[in-house]
Parts: sequence; structure tokens; C-alpha cells
Amino acid sequence: MRTYTAVDVSQLPFPGIVEELNYETIYNDMREQMRALQPVLFNEDGQAIIKDAELLRDNNGDQYFRVPFSGEAKLLNLELESDPSARQLQIVAFREMFLRQRVNEACKGVMLAYAKDADLDQIGATFGLIRFVLIEGDMSQDIEEVKESDDDFRRRIQLALEGYSTAGPEGAYIFHTLNAHADIKDAAAQSPSFVHAALPDEVKDQLPAGAIVIIPTDSVNLTDPMPGDVAITVLSHIGNGTANAELLSTVDNKLNNEDLRPVTDHVRTRSAEIIEYSVDATIYTFAGPDAEIVLENADLECRRFVEANHKLGRDITLSGLMAALHQPGVQRVELPTFNPIICDRHQAAFCTGITITPGGIDE
Repeated sequence: MRTYTAVDVSQLPFPGIVEELNYETIYNDMREQMRALQPVLFNEDGQAIIKDAELLRDNNGDQYFRVPFSGEAKLLNLELESDPSARQLQIVAFREMFLRQRVNEACKGVMLAYAKDADLDQIGATFGLIRFVLIEGDMSQDIEEVKESDDDFRRRIQLALEGYSTAGPEGAYIFHTLNAHADIKDAAAQSPSFVHAALPDEVKDQLPAGAIVIIPTDSVNLTDPMPGDVAITVLSHIGNGTANAELLSTVDNKLNNEDLRPVTDHVRTRSAEIIEYSVDATIYTFAGPDAEIVLENADLECRRFVEANHKLGRDITLSGLMAALHQPGVQRVELPTFNPIICDRHQAAFCTGITITPGGIDE
């Protein structure tokens, strides 16, 4: 079955307009330019060589004498870090680097893949979208306002163009579902498929004139699927992801708006089917004083992995968990009780707990 997949903007090539900056490169370029402007040479120790008058020839072939001027003894010694002129040049180089980095940040601020915070809000406003407020702030009770994360908002912005379609494509249903409520973490849209049943003539004769019999080849896990059904699966931010009846009702009302739903579609909303699991890992480390830090890093990366994959249709694989747990300093990882979890598009895996047991040193 075809699955709608938006472009993963995080995997796009790094934009060429954003420069890779290096202070030493900028400083060395400036130093060479300054040295090129000085009328005398330097020896290996960086000391100015004051030359006596010398016979020179210009481009026309005319000869002339060059006589050193009185100020040559005070020329810039840029090879010496403590020289005041070198210090001034360092300041200028730092300021140029900061300025060019500001240009870099400004360029990234108008790109969906890299924009953050207020910059991302401005891009969202272009499509008529604003961030959801997850928790209303109340200064009198020291409650800070919590808004939708950059990643979730970025995804809604990316799907915005899908929402302009009135033909009921999968991406449009996902976009409008995500916009229905701030508690919606993920959504999927599926339709069952059918084939005509081949019936013997004696059975056809018993059917009404013009009647056909169809058999579902893929029910998308709907009960009594019918042609025109659109199964909308909702994963919630709350708890393990199960969407409650109120949230499903909000989505149903949103999608059954006549301005959004094609008249031939029959929307059927449902909560994601949650598959719960736990991670029990034994980690062996190399010898060293930082075993506790190694285990903390492994635990942090494992939590990031399970959270990132708490989405519809995301499998929890042994290789994925191993990669998350196998941080620098880890010799080997054992997951003796874990079995890979394969999720369909109406299912999501939820981790109920992570237990990491130190296995000791193994070299």
C-alpha cells in the first residue's frame, strides 16, 4: 500500500549560501593583506629589514633609486602576537567572523529546515499557521506558557500546501487532522481496497439487477469497511498516545466540514493502537574512570530514540536500539529480552520504561 511521505528536510544537502567560517583563516588572510601593503620585507624572525637605497627599474624600463624613509623602523610586526597591530588585526578578524556568522544565521532563518523560534513563526504565518499553545501561562501562579515544539510546527508548515487540495489526498487529511487540536502528535489516513467477487451464474441470478459483490483485500483494520471509507488514525501527545473520545470527536468535526471533505468520502476516526514495550539492557564498558558518564549518555540517547519513534508506523528495531545504546566508551550491549516491534500505519510503539544495568568492564 502506498504511504504518504513528506520530504525529510533535515536530510537535505547543507545550503551553499551558508559559509563555513574559521577564525584562523580569516585572520591569516587579513595578515597577509596587511603584510603585502608594507614596503619592506621581513626576515625569518619577523623583524623588519631596513634596506639601503637600491636601484630599481619601473615598467617602462626607467631606472630609479629607492631610499628608505624614516618611518620604516616602525613597520607592523604581525608575526608577533603581542604586537599592538597584531592585536588590533585579531579584533577586526573576530568582528568579521561574527558579522559573517550573523549573515549565516539570517539565511538559515528563512529556510524551513533550519528556522527556529520566532523565525519559524514568521514562516508559519506565511501559510496562515500559528503555534499551538499546549499549556496556558499564568504568571500569578508561576506557570510558564508552553508552546508547540519547533519540530511539530515545522511538520505542519511543510504539510500546509497539501491542505489547499479539495480532492481528499492523504497529505491533506493528515494536515487538517494535525491542525484540529494541539494534543495530536501524529496522524495517518488510509482507505480500504476492494476487488469484484467472481460469482457463479446461479448466485448472480439471485441478486438484484445490476448488483455486484465486492471483497475487501485490505481493510486497513476497519470493522465492516465500505467503499469511500477514510480511516483517520490519531496519536495523542498525552500518556502512551491513546486518543480519547473528546479528541476523536474534535477531529471528526474538523474533517467532516463540507469545505474540507469530498462528498464521496466517509471519514472514520480512531485512536492509534498502542504497542507497549520496555527496554532492559546490560552495558559493558571499557576500562576508565568515566563508566557512569558513559551509561548516562547511553540512557539519554536511548530515551531520544524511543521518543523519536513514538510515531505511527515506526518500527522499533534491535539495530536501532543497539545504535542508540552503543555510545563512546561502550564495549558491548546486550538486550536479551527484547523482540523487534513491527508497527502498521494505525499502530505506534510506546516505551514504558528503560532499565540499564552496568555489566562491568569487558576488554
